[in-house]
This record gives sequence, C-alpha cells and structure tokens, in this order.
Amino acid sequence: MSVNSAKPCILILGMHRSGTSCLAGSLQQQGVYLGQVHEWNPHNLKGNRENPQIMELNESLFTTNQGSWDHPPAPPIHWTPTQKCQRDGIIQGLSASDKQAWGFKDPRTLINLDFWLEGLKTRYPLHYIGTFRHPLTVAQSLNRRNGTPIEAGMALWYSYNARLLAHWELSPFPLLCFDVDPNTYRNNFQQACEALSLQFTSVEQPFFESQLRSTAERVSNSTIGITEQKYLDCYSRLQNIYRDWVL
Repeated sequence: MSVNSAKPCILILGMHRSGTSCLAGSLQQQGVYLGQVHEWNPHNLKGNRENPQIMELNESLFTTNQGSWDHPPAPPIHWTPTQKCQRDGIIQGLSASDKQAWGFKDPRTLINLDFWLEGLKTRYPLHYIGTFRHPLTVAQSLNRRNGTPIEAGMALWYSYNARLLAHWELSPFPLLCFDVDPNTYRNNFQQACEALSLQFTSVEQPFFESQLRSTAERVSNSTIGITEQKYLDCYSRLQNIYRDWVL
C-alpha cells in the first residue's frame, strides 16, 4: 500500500489531564477510528479513550528506558526489536479501518514520539493535533488523582509540554486549549477538523461537556501560580500559538 492510497493517521498529542481524552472522543465522533478504547474509568466518566495495547507498549518503553509516565526518561528513547514488532502490528491493525481516518491518543506518546514516528512517517499520511491546559490546573488535577505534590505536577507539566511545543515548532499543527468554555471549544474543534481535512458532521451531543472538568479545578488563563520562568515561557508560547491559530 502506497502512502498516497493509505488512510491518514492522526496523532493526538498532549499532557495527562489536559483534554486529550476529550479531543480523542470528539474525533471518534467524527469517524476517526481509535480501535478498542476505554470508554469509562473512575477519573473520567466518558473514559480516557486510550487503546490498551498502545498504553501497555508505551509503558513497556518507559521500563526499557528506566522511566515512567510521571518520571519521563531522558531522550533518546531506545526500543527493542520485540517492541518494534508490537508497534508495527498495532499500526497495521488500526490502519486497516475503512473510516475516513484513524489514530490514537496516549499522553505517553509525547515522550515516545520518535518510536511511533519510525513506524508511521514513511507509510501513512500523518497529521497531528494537540491540546494543552494551565500548568497549575494540571498539577491540581494530578494531586487529587494521584497525590502528586503541586510542584512535582508542574514540573511534570513542563516535561510533557516542552516536548509538545518543540514538536509544534518543527511542524505546526492545530492546538486546542482545554481551559475555554464549551462553545468556544466546539468551535475550535470544528476549525481543527477543517485544518486536518476531516469531513466534519454536527452531532446532537458533542463529546465535550463541562463535567469533563472537575468543578474543583481552577480554570484560568492567567500566569498566577506558575512558579518558574521556564514554565511561564512555555505556557505563554502555547497560549500565543493557540490564539494565533484560532484567529
């Protein structure tokens, strides 16, 4: 199968607790094939929309590289021939779909992006879409879910989002903000679908709902609470990219 005849792959990129599940579910409503995904869990009533095979393989890569999702290994990421075969099998299975596009979401993919790109870039038309959220809000969410100290959560936010920003700088793509109101989010999402050349269809009940964000989470676009300059610079750059894109 040539690249020209292959269905496009959409990689959903973003930090944990930053709207990746909402973005994946919204794309799934538009006919993007995600395979068998989790559609419910205690921390996300609509499910995290992650493919267990992909999540398990990403975790395996972390183990190989002496890291974990909350202690990301330093680049470069190394992988074994077995992991490569597992990856190629997953890609082959997802890409066989007859939907208009296919893809996957797992925040760990940001850390292991080189691994996945090796199996995708020369075989499939490849598109990216990203999402981000205020660092303090993410840290608060991680604190409630995992007991992660706020400062550690903000450092983790930076570890993932610095990679998101670096990848955007190499190849710009639609970037959504999860801190906006539902109507703004839906409009932004439709705009992103158009940018990805997806055939957008209005749905009676859009995936995004306010309940996807805990009422205890402070939603703010201000820089209050950002404790280090590098966090501030990263967040400000993400905000500017988002604002430029939606105008």
